[in-house]
Amino acid sequence: MSEQQRTFVLKAPHNKMPTIRRALNSLSNENQVAITLEKDDFMEFTSASPAYAMFKIKILSPSSVLRERKNGMEMDIPDKIFEWIEDMLSCPNKNCITAQPKEPTTPKFRVVSISPPKIQCYYCGRYIDQSSLEAQLAK
Repeated sequence: MSEQQRTFVLKAPHNKMPTIRRALNSLSNENQVAITLEKDDFMEFTSASPAYAMFKIKILSPSSVLRERKNGMEMDIPDKIFEWIEDMLSCPNKNCITAQPKEPTTPKFRVVSISPPKIQCYYCGRYIDQSSLEAQLAK
């Protein structure tokens, strides 16, 4: 049984929309997200498993407003839902256990803050800087 598609509405600064579009398009290639409407600083998209898409949006554009549309109403998605993330990023520390081929370990990170983005590796404690985050998420 497949998961039901959920609809989300995003309002973000106009200058951030191309980066967000690229990030979501990479997920649409994997059939995780479908952009259904887009205008200037507004976007609507659907997804059955939106966690990665929502995380990408909030890190790439922390001031964006993300809402879920359900039964004709829109509800804000709180930043608090992103306390821990797994298997979405890679640790920049070459000595981290997650980077060792002999020790296959799923990367896990603590989201210290969304704005400004501050993400810490669970295993080695290294923080991922803004440019590294954007490079990984904008693909």
